[in-house]
Amino acid sequence: MKSSSSRASSYKRGKKITKAEYYLELNQKDTPTYPFYKDPNGNLFFQTRHKLSLAMFILFLIFLITFLLVGFLESWFNNYTFILGALVIIFLFETINYYPVRTYVIEYGKRYQFYKGNVCIVNGPISDIYIRLKKKEEAEKPHYYLVLDGIEIEEVQITYYGKSIPIMRKLGKNIANRLNINYFDIENYSPHHEVIHPGQNTTIDGDFQYNENFSTNCHSFSSENSESFSSFYSSDS
Repeated sequence: MKSSSSRASSYKRGKKITKAEYYLELNQKDTPTYPFYKDPNGNLFFQTRHKLSLAMFILFLIFLITFLLVGFLESWFNNYTFILGALVIIFLFETINYYPVRTYVIEYGKRYQFYKGNVCIVNGPISDIYIRLKKKEEAEKPHYYLVLDGIEIEEVQITYYGKSIPIMRKLGKNIANRLNINYFDIENYSPHHEVIHPGQNTTIDGDFQYNENFSTNCHSFSSENSESFSSFYSSDS
């Protein structure tokens, strides 16, 4: 029996499909709005946690053990205690910043919210969240990927890398259409944009203009479902 990775490189209807395309189609069979899932209230949600926090913790632990060992042998503590204290403060700050689960919520066709842990960062109009195609250069070769981004939220990558821009563009429009949100191509000015929710902060040309009157008030949507939201999302973290 073929593994998932080998099947990802298989042929479909006579055409070889990419890993990004394969896994997206596989997940969308079970969850049409993938990477978002439906919560008990019928809203779409997507959760992620920064992987950087674990790497930072391991690196800091190695550095701290080395520092203490060398400091003990060389009697550095009187001169370098303040350095250790500063590093501890930086580590704690980064841990607090990266540890909470990031939750993205879409009230279909209406609004979106972004949470760090149980803290609501923004509650905005659906026009201000979008799927965007991006490019990364590796070994002088372009690799394309899709991100979820918007005003006052943290950008998050939602697909594997792909080498074919037409395929990745198709996947991006597919995801955006299923989520009923805007799609933007690599370039700010592109005929490939699909803006179905024009808003005050997003122009048809893909220029993301911040509106001074933009509200980040989280109460209008979350107050009605705060109890169920908190219990549901915290249990999934």
